[in-house]
Amino acid sequence: MAEQRVIVEGTYGNIPIPVTSTSSPSTPTFVEITDGTNTVGVAAAAAGNPAALITTDGFVNPVTTLNAVTANTTGTTVDAGSAQSNWMAIAVATGSPTAGTLTLELSVDGATFVSSSVTASVTAAGNFLLASTGRAARYARVSLTGLTGTITLTVKMMGAD
Repeated sequence: MAEQRVIVEGTYGNIPIPVTSTSSPSTPTFVEITDGTNTVGVAAAAAGNPAALITTDGFVNPVTTLNAVTANTTGTTVDAGSAQSNWMAIAVATGSPTAGTLTLELSVDGATFVSSSVTASVTAAGNFLLASTGRAARYARVSLTGLTGTITLTVKMMGAD
C-alpha cells in the first residue's frame, strides 16, 4: 500500500487546523485520524458540502443532498466512505407545495440507485423525516418528484451503522 503522510498545522482553540497530504497514494483513500483507540476519517469537501469526519458509526456532519431546490430534481450523491446500514434525511420545505414525493435512494456503487421504499408526501410547508434501517449502502441521495405548487426545499442526510 502506498504511504500517505499528513501534516497538521494550526493552533488550539476554535481555530480550524488545516490538514494537508505530503504525497498521494496510488489508490486515493480518506485521511484517518486516531488517538490509538478511536479512528475517524476526513472526507474531502464535494458538491457544495463541507469536509466531514467519518467514523465507523457514520459521519459527524450532516451532508446536504438537495440545497434550496424549487423543482423536481435528484439530489447530490452522499458518500459515507463505507457501507452504512441506517440512513436518515431531514427535509425542510417552505412555500406552498400542494403535492410532491421525497424518496430516499440507496446505492452500493454510487452509479446505480434504487428506492429504499422510504418516502414522504410533501403537501404543505414543513419538516419531513425519511429514515431507512437495516439496508446497507455506501451512497445515498433524496429525490423530489411529482411537485405541484411552489417550494424551496433543503435536505440534509446522515448515515450510521
